[in-house]
Amino acid sequence: MSLLQQHGFPVLDAGIARDQPTALLKSLRSAFSHADILVTSGGVSMGERDMLRPVLLSDFEAQIHFAQVFMKPGKPTTFATCHYHNKKKLIIGLPGNPVSAAVTSVLYLLPLCRKMSGRAVCENICIKAKVRALFGCLVVSS
Repeated sequence: MSLLQQHGFPVLDAGIARDQPTALLKSLRSAFSHADILVTSGGVSMGERDMLRPVLLSDFEAQIHFAQVFMKPGKPTTFATCHYHNKKKLIIGLPGNPVSAAVTSVLYLLPLCRKMSGRAVCENICIKAKVRALFGCLVVSS
């Protein structure tokens, strides 16, 4: 929330939803009533208690555009859309790990918010550097 506020976007804290389908459904309905973009953290991985995707699919007939990204940290990042009371809603499910959530917020959430608000989408900063010493690296072959 603070990242979005720092970039000038209004936020609404919808509270913490329990990892239980009925409680999550109630929280999602409330959040959808007040916001066009819903950002969640946690509940998007593959565990028994990760309920966001199943609830979005079954109760909101959401379209999951992606449920994983090819990166670490941040693999279970999810993006979905649905309609609630005839209004399109966007859902970004961030991983529960704080570092993963921070990284994926900068890479996915901020550009989305900037684009939707009509602001210029900032490009990521790339800094070229030379490594002066060798460092260990584990290579795994399949």
